[in-house]
Amino acid sequence: MEKKDTLYLGLCLAGAVSAGAYTAGVIDFLIEALEEWESRRGQADVPSHRVVIPAIGGASAGGMTATIMASAINNPVKPVRELTGDIFEEQPLNKLYHSWVDLTTTDMFPVLLDTGDINGQVYSLFNSQFIDELSHRAVEVDKSQFIDRPWFDRHLKLFTTLTNLKGFPYNVNFSGGHAKSVFYLSRHNDYAAFVLNKTEEEYNNDGWIPLDFFRDSNVDVARSAAMATGAFPVGLRSRSVVRKMQHLNDLMWHRDITGFFPLTTDPDNTLCVDGGMINNEPFFRVKDLLSSLLRERTGKGDDFTMNEDPDTFECSIIMVDPFPSKPAGEFTANEGLAGVIGSTLSAMLAQMRMKPEALRQIYDKDNQSLYLIGPSREMEGTAVEGEHAIACGFFGGFGGFINKEFRIHDFFLGRGNCERFLREHLTVPADSKNPIFKDGYKGINPQLFKARDGRRQIIPLFHPEGEKIYMPEFKHHENWPIRKTKEIDAYSRDIRNRVGKIIMNLSDYKRRDRFLLKIGNKLILEKAIANKFLDTIKGSMAEWKLLQ
Repeated sequence: MEKKDTLYLGLCLAGAVSAGAYTAGVIDFLIEALEEWESRRGQADVPSHRVVIPAIGGASAGGMTATIMASAINNPVKPVRELTGDIFEEQPLNKLYHSWVDLTTTDMFPVLLDTGDINGQVYSLFNSQFIDELSHRAVEVDKSQFIDRPWFDRHLKLFTTLTNLKGFPYNVNFSGGHAKSVFYLSRHNDYAAFVLNKTEEEYNNDGWIPLDFFRDSNVDVARSAAMATGAFPVGLRSRSVVRKMQHLNDLMWHRDITGFFPLTTDPDNTLCVDGGMINNEPFFRVKDLLSSLLRERTGKGDDFTMNEDPDTFECSIIMVDPFPSKPAGEFTANEGLAGVIGSTLSAMLAQMRMKPEALRQIYDKDNQSLYLIGPSREMEGTAVEGEHAIACGFFGGFGGFINKEFRIHDFFLGRGNCERFLREHLTVPADSKNPIFKDGYKGINPQLFKARDGRRQIIPLFHPEGEKIYMPEFKHHENWPIRKTKEIDAYSRDIRNRVGKIIMNLSDYKRRDRFLLKIGNKLILEKAIANKFLDTIKGSMAEWKLLQ
């Protein structure tokens, strides 16, 4: 009889823009907790069951973080528990922190406003060249130090969502008065799917692109997909993704179209923007992977589905979401053009992201198959939940680019929230009949690894709980990073320069007209747009209580 001693844990990392710093902190603590447990395995009073991560899916900043995690996990990983001395000192030994908190400089806003990317062509509202530099750094590995971590499936399956602007074309034939009545359509929901530590020679004809950071197999594809999934529409530059035609035709999530209308150009080269635009929380795709994995390993066949029974479940999904959804406010019918445009875009986005299967199978159940880690903190004695608990959340998630303190805060909030989650929420009853945990906790001191409600931790934590989340002291406030109004107003010149160059390069006038336009632009448009831009930022910061 097969011994059940392993919980398979899938990770779903949602979109976040600069709040990827929060997700990075969550993952940093999770890695540290699993690493410590493994280092103690076999000792007295150490639970013997296992947790293995075989699948990670992400969208936008979450997809970028998933790729960074995959590139880091077979190298040494040094957790960032606290900062001593200069809090702005870089941490290059921790790839998650280095990629999301350090970025390329402390204050990233002048980098985003730099006009060096505009040369007769405008690619995005913000300069995105820094992402190219970060992406190269993020996929580099130390090939002399390969570490095989047993809690991380050696052949992990990793995917990022993409919004494929070319799309997958298909058509429907209709019978009618004409000899041929064809209805042409295309689908734009796409995935860049990889299987880790395999080369192209080991391709399994299943659409999962072999990815090996140590043997340089498809690393450039993974890098371009990571940049593409985070290409915030209009705000950041769109990205080209080149993949083998067979990889796309074979992938199970495309087969309903490519099985009848296969791609015929090899390699396939498409232009992509933010994967979160269509699928920002791809937990059902992670669920597909976990279900497939257990079908393969248990032989239960195609009728197997993830179950939620605490006495029998063998896998769970953790979703990390810096911007967890919230109930829609009362709808106000605004028939003005601006109101209709805003409502239309919101409706289109919500419809694209709708997951009807989730409504049927998950949201109406209290089960152990799906967990959420979202931002939570105390502020002036009051609990703050969701996007307002993170410093990077303002200005549509771009706020973290304004100053490194915001990113530092969110990284350590992520670590603290993950610790609380593992300590108090990712648990099972102390008398669980589930063989994974019943046998795993056999002979263990019953007073150890307990949540406040008496349940037992699935991932045991070996250090005592602190009185509060660690947070460094910031410049203008004890533990909440405040900026002064004059510091934000200082961006005015850079904003005006970029606005002016965008306008001039989007226009197409004769020389004399361009000269006249430039004068008008300098006198009127630049100043008006820059002031509106700054007012929007400061208004959003004030809402987040980040402006002094």
